[in-house]
Amino acid sequence: GTRAGEGGACLAKALSLGKLPNLSVINLQNSALTDEAVKELADAVQRGALDKVVCLRMGRNLRVGKEAWIEFSQAIVGSQRGLPKLTDLHLDHTKFESMGESLVSVLASGKVPSLESLLIMFSLCETGMTALGDAVKGKKFPPRLDELSFFLSSASAHPVSIDPLIIAIAESEKGLP
Repeated sequence: GTRAGEGGACLAKALSLGKLPNLSVINLQNSALTDEAVKELADAVQRGALDKVVCLRMGRNLRVGKEAWIEFSQAIVGSQRGLPKLTDLHLDHTKFESMGESLVSVLASGKVPSLESLLIMFSLCETGMTALGDAVKGKKFPPRLDELSFFLSSASAHPVSIDPLIIAIAESEKGLP
C-alpha cells in the first residue's frame, strides 16, 4: 500500500476547481484514503467534477468510516449528473461492504448508467433485498452491469428471503443484465 490516499482530498479539490478536466481514471486502491478525502471526493461528485471519470478504484481502504461512505453514496444519488461515464468501480475491502442499502440506492438512482464492473461483496438484509428487487424492476438499474456479488445478513434468527429479487427479475422488462 501507499499513502497516496492522504492526498485524496487535494485531488478532489483540484477536480472541483476544474484543474483536471480530462481525468478519466482515478486509482486510490490501497492508498490509505482518509474520511476527509472521501468526503472531498463526494463534494467533487456533487459539483459534477467527476463526470468524465470512467474508472474509480477506492478499494482496500479500511480506515475510511461508514459516515464518509454514506456521504459519498448520497453525493452520487443527489448530484445532478452523478457519474455518467463510470464503467468500473472498485469498493472492495472497505466499510462500504456492510452498507448494502447505500450501494443499492446508488445502483437504483440512474446516476451510474454506464457501470459495467462493480468490485465489492456487500451485505444485504431483508430491507436491502427488497430495495434491490425494486431497483431491478425500475428502469434506472445499470443495464450493462455484468456481476453483482452480495451476501445475506440477518439481524434476526429468520433467514433473509431472496424472493423479492427473484420476483423482481421475473416481473421486470429486462431482468438482470
